[in-house]
Amino acid sequence: MTISWRIWVKWDGTNWTNEASNCRNLVISRGRDNLIDGQAFGKIKVGEATIILDNADGRYDPYNTSSPLYGLVYPGKEFAVDDSKTRLFTGTIDSIKVFGINKTVEIHAVDTWKRLSEAKVTVKYDNYQHVDGAIKDVYNKAVGDAKIACDFSIDAIKNWYAVDKNAKEVIEELAALFMDEVFVDKDGYFVYRQHNNVKSIAKTVNQSSLLKDMAIKMPWECQKNKVTYITKGTYIVNRVILVYELEDPIFLKSGDNIELEFEYKNIKSDSYLTGVFYYSTLNTALDGSGDTPTINNLDWWTTGKSLIWSGTPDRDCYIISFVIYGKEVRKGSQWTVSYQSSSYTTYPNPITFESEYIEDVNLMKTYALFLRDWFGNIKYLPTIIVEGRPDWQFSLDLYDRITVNIPKFSLSSDYFIGGIDYEWLTDNGQLVRTTYKLEPVKVTVPNYWVLGTGALDSTAKLGV
Repeated sequence: MTISWRIWVKWDGTNWTNEASNCRNLVISRGRDNLIDGQAFGKIKVGEATIILDNADGRYDPYNTSSPLYGLVYPGKEFAVDDSKTRLFTGTIDSIKVFGINKTVEIHAVDTWKRLSEAKVTVKYDNYQHVDGAIKDVYNKAVGDAKIACDFSIDAIKNWYAVDKNAKEVIEELAALFMDEVFVDKDGYFVYRQHNNVKSIAKTVNQSSLLKDMAIKMPWECQKNKVTYITKGTYIVNRVILVYELEDPIFLKSGDNIELEFEYKNIKSDSYLTGVFYYSTLNTALDGSGDTPTINNLDWWTTGKSLIWSGTPDRDCYIISFVIYGKEVRKGSQWTVSYQSSSYTTYPNPITFESEYIEDVNLMKTYALFLRDWFGNIKYLPTIIVEGRPDWQFSLDLYDRITVNIPKFSLSSDYFIGGIDYEWLTDNGQLVRTTYKLEPVKVTVPNYWVLGTGALDSTAKLGV
C-alpha cells in the first residue's frame, strides 16, 4: 500500500502548497509522554512537527530572488500534514533553518499549545462558573480563534481568580483537578473532554496488528497509593472598602491612546477584589476651573489586583481625582483531603493535587477516594509501536478509545491514546514508525456507574 504524503504550507497566507515531493524526513510528536510525572499528572507537551526538505534548487532560501517563494519564506505560516487518508498534524511554522552545505532546510511547526504556553491571562469570577466555561475563557483570552470544542462540565468553580497566570498551566491544572482531558486534535482544534465522556471504541488492537513491539511500564511507575487534595476556600468581606486614591494629577495629551493601571492598596497580598467601581474627575485646568473633556473609546477592566483604564481624550486635560472601591475576596483556611491504601506504609508512592481552583470539600473527598482506587488498579500502561501498517497506523487521534488484546501478557483492556509519535524510517516516507502511548480509561467516575457492553449490549450510565 503506497502512502501519498501531503506536506501543506500556506506560503501566501491563503492557498495550500504541497511540499511533499521535496520532503526527506518527517517527525511528529503530540500529547504527553507519561500519565504520571513524579507526584502529579504528566504535562502535555506542545505538539511538534519537524520536516527536512531538499533545497538543492534554493526554493526555500529566503535570499534567493529567483525562487518562486521569494519573500514568502518565514515563520508564522499555517502548516499541515496528511497521509493518504487523514490529517495527522495542524499547526504553525515556528522556525526555518537553511543548511547550505547539504542543501536542505529544516522546518519546525507547533500546534496551539505553543500559543497557550506563551500567553499570560487574567480571568476572574465572582460567582460559580462551570469548568468548561472557565477553560473557554482562558483559551479565548490567550488564542481567541474559533477552533475550540468543549464538552459541558457538571463541575463548577466558586470565586475563582487566575491573575496574570500562564494559560497552558491554568488549563492543565483545571483539567487535572476535575479528572478531565484537554488536548489539541489532529485538525488543530483545542478539545476539552469532561470525565464522563468515555467514548466508543475506535479500534481493537490485537497482537497480530502490531507487527513490531510493545513496552509496558512497571507497576510502581503508574500506580499511586495515596491521593491528596489541598486547597484554600475563599470568602468575600461583605463591606465596600477604598482601595485606591490618586495622590497627584495625571496629564493626558489630546489624541493620545491612553492606558493607565491603578494598583489596589489596603488589601492582603493573597486577596483579590470584586464588585469594583470607581469615581473620577477630569478637567482641562489643573485647578478644576476648566471644561470637562470627552474621553473617546473609554474602557476599563479589572485584574483582581488592579484597575486598567483606557481612552483617548479630545483635548489636553488632567485626571484630578480617581478613587476605586470594592469588596475584598480573601483566602480562608487550608483544606486537605487525603486517602491512602494499605501499601502506602511499606512503599509510599503519593500523588498530590494542590490548587486554589477547587473549593468543594465534598467533591475533593469524592475525587480523592475515586483516584486512590483508580491509581491502585492501573496495570501495564503499554506503549505500542507499529511499523508497516499504513492501513490503520495513521487512523487514530489523541484520546481515541481502543481495546488492546495481547494474550502473551494476559492483557485485554481499554485505553485512551495519551500520546502519538510518527517518524519516517525511509526518506520517501513509505515506512513509518507510529508510537501510541496509552492511558487507562476511567470506566467508573464520580456520580455515575458506567457499565460494560457485555451484559446489556450497550453502554449505560446510571446516576447515583
